[in-house]
Amino acid sequence: MKPHTLFSSCLTLLTAIMVLGAGCSKDVPPVVWDPDAPGAGTPSIRFVSPASALGGITRVTLSGSNFSPVDSNNIVYFGVQAGQVVSSTDTNIVVVPPDLDNGSYPIKVVVSGSFQPAIYSAYTVEHAGIEYGGFGDLDETYSIAVDGAETMFAQLRAATGDTARVFVVPPTPPYTAKTLYGTLKDALQRQWPKASDMRVGAGGYLYLQQTNNANLYRIPPGGGVTVLYTALPARATAIDFDQNGNLFAGGDRAGMSVVKPDGAQRIVGSYATMTIKALKVYNGELYVAAAAPGATPGIWKSTITNTDGDLGAPVQVLSWAQAPGTFPSSAVLSLAIAVDGTLYVGSDNADPILAIPPGGTPSALYTGVLSPPATQLIWGTGQYLYCNRDHTVGANRRVIRIAMGKNGAPYYGR
Repeated sequence: MKPHTLFSSCLTLLTAIMVLGAGCSKDVPPVVWDPDAPGAGTPSIRFVSPASALGGITRVTLSGSNFSPVDSNNIVYFGVQAGQVVSSTDTNIVVVPPDLDNGSYPIKVVVSGSFQPAIYSAYTVEHAGIEYGGFGDLDETYSIAVDGAETMFAQLRAATGDTARVFVVPPTPPYTAKTLYGTLKDALQRQWPKASDMRVGAGGYLYLQQTNNANLYRIPPGGGVTVLYTALPARATAIDFDQNGNLFAGGDRAGMSVVKPDGAQRIVGSYATMTIKALKVYNGELYVAAAAPGATPGIWKSTITNTDGDLGAPVQVLSWAQAPGTFPSSAVLSLAIAVDGTLYVGSDNADPILAIPPGGTPSALYTGVLSPPATQLIWGTGQYLYCNRDHTVGANRRVIRIAMGKNGAPYYGR
């Protein structure tokens, strides 16, 4: 091909491309941000209530200004994770924090249309329940107790051919260290297998009730081998102290025993036909979680009428048949009482703990958060309730420390 012919062809092709291009319109994206737009008012947070929260449970109120009254236009971050906005107004947002590791997190509110977020200083969020004591899938914890320093004692099942032991867990993070405290042997070094209940008593003694047995042991302050404290008038499974230093002990259709500080003991009250699961002294009365023949399980109470530990007639506080949801089909296992008089009944229900406020409506504690069973409930010195999940296998076989946001009723042993 001749050079001028090649040049002519290229020029024709270039001209055609330019013509075609001139006939096409270029798509221009819409303007996303208008630099001249004033924007919505900058949000601010004046205060937050309550002072701390349980992740996934507590409803937290943010009070401030320039929020959106449309829920979806507000995003509330605790650290880098967003919470669930429940309701919104111009001046208040109610939000449930995400389930975070225990710690302090800055709160940030991003409002649609605002150029700057609202930022609040560090806010405390914690788990509703954490595993406590570092127990594993093979550790079967028969009973627990807590002393005045928030130290937890745990009696574990013995390995084959070994002796049952009591371990101590100090109240220091990460709450997984445990050391040997005592062994379950009598004065003749004979082993005994299981303590169904334990309580810290005066002088630092740890009292252990042998399961469905008359033998009540104790370990001296500082630990060691169990020593037989007394043989009760009847078999017992559960124990508790009153404000006079008396120890009550109840069991399976054997009545209620009381042991005075001087060692004198006898049967008291009208509980001979009941199968007693748990005891708790509160406000001058002995509360009893039990089942009566021919009746559904429930909670009874008897007034402690004098310093000798005599009991008035049992009065039923709760019939398990009247509990809400699926609780009536579960077993009553344990009992704890808050300082405000709220009863907490442990069970093997899917939501294992039933909360019964004075004069209020019973409801499950932290629905969908806690796993069953709640075999034993022991309140510490502050706002933590310890739940022993014995009678199960695998990952559920743990001790759980539950954040309650309130103190337990006074305990008279420590």
